[in-house]
Amino acid sequence: MSQFDPCRNIGIVDSGPRDDYAQPINFLSINEKWRSVLSAYFVVQATITDEPKYQKYREAVVPFIASFGGKFAARGAKVEVLEGEHDTRSVVMFEFPTMEAIHAFWNSPDYVPIKKLREGAATINVWAFPGI
Repeated sequence: MSQFDPCRNIGIVDSGPRDDYAQPINFLSINEKWRSVLSAYFVVQATITDEPKYQKYREAVVPFIASFGGKFAARGAKVEVLEGEHDTRSVVMFEFPTMEAIHAFWNSPDYVPIKKLREGAATINVWAFPGI
């Protein structure tokens, strides 16, 4: 009596040993490849001193961020403190495709004139970090 083989019974035929299974796995290389495709986050907290002027900056920077793949993850979010302290400013967070995209946006020569729009309108804190 033959042994039941579920692969053979549905038409999958084993072609024998495969050489590619014998190759060692370079987990560092895999990690670096995934790091380049994982999302990254860009967080801004602003102390706005001139709302009309800052609004002009917002209107220019949001589409510019989108051109680098950035999209809103949180906008004007009130932070709920679960432990510790927070300075009560709201948070704006963008999700980017990669950290490289955040750096490309932030270091772009085309961002310089946009950044000037917020001079005298706000002081900001900005953080960026990769997702997991």
